[in-house]
Amino acid sequence: MIYLSSPQKFSNYEIAGVADLNVERAQEQAVKHQFPFAGSVSELLKKEDIELIVNLTIPAAHKEVSKKSLQEGKHVDSEKPLASDGGSPAVRTSCHTAPDTFLGAGLQ
Repeated sequence: MIYLSSPQKFSNYEIAGVADLNVERAQEQAVKHQFPFAGSVSELLKKEDIELIVNLTIPAAHKEVSKKSLQEGKHVDSEKPLASDGGSPAVRTSCHTAPDTFLGAGLQ
């Protein structure tokens, strides 16, 4: 996965941990890429050294993960779609193309 190998290519950020709805998968990736933390989304959100959540969950989970991240005071970058339901019609938000494009070499 390009997102997990990017720190070797760019030195202006580091991955402090990974989380997955499937914790076993997060742990496998943390070992493979030598990240200091792997666990559930809830565990990751409690970590004070985490500033930004890059939300790459399945689209059906985007809204809940992003909402919880914001409630914990984390910045959020989400893959599209931002949410699979419309939410409140009185509030608007936006998101962009996949983070590997946004954080890719062309825009660095």
